[in-house]
Amino acid sequence: MEKEQKEVRTLAAGASQDVSDYKAALQGHTSSLNALRETQLEQAADLKNLSSDLKNVSADIKNVSSTVEKVLAELKVMREAQFQQVADMRTMRDTQTRHYVDQQQRFTTVEVGLDLVRESLRRSDGGSENAESGLGG
Repeated sequence: MEKEQKEVRTLAAGASQDVSDYKAALQGHTSSLNALRETQLEQAADLKNLSSDLKNVSADIKNVSSTVEKVLAELKVMREAQFQQVADMRTMRDTQTRHYVDQQQRFTTVEVGLDLVRESLRRSDGGSENAESGLGG
């Protein structure tokens, strides 16, 4: 019996040591899991912040995109206005050219008429004072 008691005590001591070892291992695992949980909570908070930042960036991109679309629309209007201005300037240039040609023709007609008047005056006066006083060239 003593021998069995000794064996039982040895087994009980071994079992107690095993329980202590398991308990220590379990505490280590628990500590590791708690540390992992802390890390996961920190990462979750970081992800929430990043998500919020991403939403802000997305909103900024939408605003920039909207602004770019408005600018492009304004540029299109300006370009169309510029094309119209170029067309208007061509029309004005053509009109001015026609007026210039018309004026040149009228001046030529007036000069011819003045020449006829001068010649007529010279003939009627025989080259008298009126022709020399400024009416003649």
